[in-house]
Amino acid sequence: TSLSTSFLAAMGLDLGGDLLAGDANNRRGYFEDRRFLELNRRILAACCAADDGGHPDWGWTEGETFDAARLGSHAEAGRRLLEEIGACSGPWGFKDPRTTLLLDFWDRLLDDARYVLVYRHPWDVADSMQRLGAEVFLRRPDYAPRIWSFYNRHLLDFYHRHRERCVLASTHALIEQPEAFAELVIGKLGLELEATSLVGVYDQQELTNLPFGVPLPRLYAATYPETLPVLGSLEAEADLPSDRSRVELAGAGEALRPYRFTPSPEVAEPPVAVVIPCRDHGHQVIEAIASVERSIPEPYELIVVDDGSTDAATVEILGRLRAAGYHVERQEAQGVCAARNRAFELVRAPYVI
Repeated sequence: TSLSTSFLAAMGLDLGGDLLAGDANNRRGYFEDRRFLELNRRILAACCAADDGGHPDWGWTEGETFDAARLGSHAEAGRRLLEEIGACSGPWGFKDPRTTLLLDFWDRLLDDARYVLVYRHPWDVADSMQRLGAEVFLRRPDYAPRIWSFYNRHLLDFYHRHRERCVLASTHALIEQPEAFAELVIGKLGLELEATSLVGVYDQQELTNLPFGVPLPRLYAATYPETLPVLGSLEAEADLPSDRSRVELAGAGEALRPYRFTPSPEVAEPPVAVVIPCRDHGHQVIEAIASVERSIPEPYELIVVDDGSTDAATVEILGRLRAAGYHVERQEAQGVCAARNRAFELVRAPYVI
């Protein structure tokens, strides 16, 4: 969202003067008006059940208890904020990712508003959330795909009802086709902005996406299958999809075919084994396996030892990996050393990572 809004700012969109400052995660700034940000936060907190965990600051709880019926009580605060901004001489706007859950709220208050809706692959979002370093996401990495699905279901629903006033674009496409994005904003949305060159606005160090062809999308298909239909709908309906991501999505939808070492006349035993001890860190196991699959040439052994995981999300992920054909060995909780030793008993290779 910061990338797309930086493009709009470069094209002359008025985003206000009281913007959230940049930080180590986003040095160029977030392009977010503090007044809208603070009001959105208050509204989302009021619409979430207080005893349902999750991350209410983003309007998401474990049971997805977001209560849209409570939005009406905040309408007057929204009107006062819009009056405070007053009439602008040209196109103006605001940005806050939380607005995804409040699109209908603001649409009722604004006259003929236009919307730029951007989406990113769930595995890239999960990686970004880990990089943020917030304790809630480090402790519960499984929140990432669940929040991603929740937000993008809302985004798609709004786009279906108001597509004539929306531009829906892939983050990959923004990076690869900034000029096409500018043409859509001016042409489809009819905004009187400058058709200026956006080359150089994107900073590769500020936003990174996993390269195409890595194993992680296939692993997501097996372990977080609820994300793939949503991503497929986004790509199919976007005004600016990523063609390469359509190809990747097709690959992600294939059944997993994990490599399993089989002795042959040429190779009697694998030269190396990779063992992954795990207890209640299912999401990290997915990324670890993806790292192995893209880094180590065949043949090799891969063994995951589940050291008595009790976290429901981890147990489910490991079960799906086992069902997909990965060697997942479960034992009662005995500690990481015992988990490693159990794996060492099972491997046939002379070297172990």
